[in-house]
Amino acid sequence: MQGAQSVTVSISGAGAFAASLVGKDETNDLAVISILKADTVKAGVSEVTPAAFGDSDLMKVGDPVVAIGNALGEGNSLTSGVISAKNKSVQIDNVTYNALQTSAAINPGNSGGALVNKYGEVIGINSAKLGSSISTDTSVEGIGYAIPSNQVKTIVEELMGPAKPMLGISGNTINSAQAAQYNLPQAGVYVYEVVAGSAAAAAGLQPGDVITGFNGVSVMTFDALKSAVDACNDGDVVEIKYIRNGTDYETTTVKMTVIVDNSF
Repeated sequence: MQGAQSVTVSISGAGAFAASLVGKDETNDLAVISILKADTVKAGVSEVTPAAFGDSDLMKVGDPVVAIGNALGEGNSLTSGVISAKNKSVQIDNVTYNALQTSAAINPGNSGGALVNKYGEVIGINSAKLGSSISTDTSVEGIGYAIPSNQVKTIVEELMGPAKPMLGISGNTINSAQAAQYNLPQAGVYVYEVVAGSAAAAAGLQPGDVITGFNGVSVMTFDALKSAVDACNDGDVVEIKYIRNGTDYETTTVKMTVIVDNSF
């Protein structure tokens, strides 16, 4: 939904309804949106049965699944396959995911759709079709990935709960190629974007900085930084350690606050 000015939800036979954003997790490419029941009732839909989440941990290699989505923008579609692997570590846009791998065809437009087991339960959210762990290759067949439902449920519950403060950066764990090309340390979180008005901006962080410590905790990976940020409460004053220009070690403090962002 990035860059969208509005979002609508379509219900077969009842039309489209304006939706509002409840919360989003850009790192995991997930969002929670809502529509008004009054709008659906007015259109003749008094009851909507939500899809039930299944337990992704119970899925086994070889279990049949179907992937639902809007493949190639051609409308609702369904493809079938099996669970090919579990706990696959894949990297998409510099973010590492612990994913389910499926042989069900995942095409452009399927992302965000449901991966469903034989009982009609959602056991994953279709995420990507990859040729390798580091690059997208839509020519490869039978290798698709989905975020496991147990992970999705945790994220959704957090998005629907009280808002948490955010640091306000886009970044990734430094890899050996980056370290060699840009003369960076071998570990840390490389900052490639700072959100205006965020805690990171207030702290003076800039693109190109490498974060190595947060709130007294050493953070050598993006996941470690995310965990440290998630542990913060609104109003916490934290210390951030970072490296600038590859050699200058800096320390700064900032007050973590909740940023209300209703944009899609």
